[in-house]
Amino acid sequence: MFGARAAAAEVGPPPLAPQPYRVFISYSHRADAALAEALAATLTRFARPWWAPRAMKVFLDKTSMASDDSLARSIQNGLARCEWLLLLACPESASSPWVQQEIAWWVANRPLARLVIAHTGGTIAWHGIDGDDFDWTATDALPAEPLRNRFAREPLWADLRAAAAAKRKRLGDADYRAGFLNVAARIHGVSKDALWNLERGEQRVRVVVAVAALLAIVAFVLVARNQRRISDERDENIDSINLGAKALRVLPSDPMLAAQIALAGMQPRASGTAANAFRAAVAALAGPTAPSFETALPDAVALAWSPQAARLAVVDRRGTLTLLDAA
Repeated sequence: MFGARAAAAEVGPPPLAPQPYRVFISYSHRADAALAEALAATLTRFARPWWAPRAMKVFLDKTSMASDDSLARSIQNGLARCEWLLLLACPESASSPWVQQEIAWWVANRPLARLVIAHTGGTIAWHGIDGDDFDWTATDALPAEPLRNRFAREPLWADLRAAAAAKRKRLGDADYRAGFLNVAARIHGVSKDALWNLERGEQRVRVVVAVAALLAIVAFVLVARNQRRISDERDENIDSINLGAKALRVLPSDPMLAAQIALAGMQPRASGTAANAFRAAVAALAGPTAPSFETALPDAVALAWSPQAARLAVVDRRGTLTLLDAA
């Protein structure tokens, strides 16, 4: 929870134009590096719309630098591109020269309403109920020099001490989740419940979109495979038809060649023009066939050959058995 009575809306410059980065995290590399990295990662993806690569861009300096001119330029360039400053307040950050310079730049160039104090260790104390400044004799988590006499009223700050102490700094950990929501709700400008519901809603949308995309990919693959199969079959049919037609052309003059060509045409497709040409070629190679014998057997319902196929037995509807000599 934010640990003070009321927000201190400081009078400052007009609202800033959208910046490339939403948040600049100022922290002690020695004390809060793990928490800073976890907060940056969670802020980046939390409540992310399904169509966006990230929810917001977070500026996190992972390289500890000495207090010199290069640090000053780095601070100015980084802070100038951010809308919010998130300070992880603890004794180590309060005594850090580069954290002090970051806060000093922000106080001089940005409204204090855009400064989010996340208490991760040490003590933060306001000077009495009606006081007009922090009690600097008790406060050791904030740098006195850039923040002394800057607040007309007691500001809000988020208590992240339990989140800083959590071993697993993920949303599944209750302490980390509570601390993160305290910070993120301030930056998003909504209540914690509204922000959590927004994340759940966006998560459901992302799942639906992911499933729809997967189904679309599967459908595309199936359609592509089907089109490829149809194309292959069409190519095979064309080859088979061409070979069958060629076999029919050479059949009158060379039945053997016609049979070989037709057989090649039957490899991609065992029916159609090539098959008909093959049968015609084989018939031509076989020569004249013996005359066939036909007989009428009215009402025949069943027939059977003898073991040597010498006789054929036929049964009609009346139960009459007729034996025919196959010869």
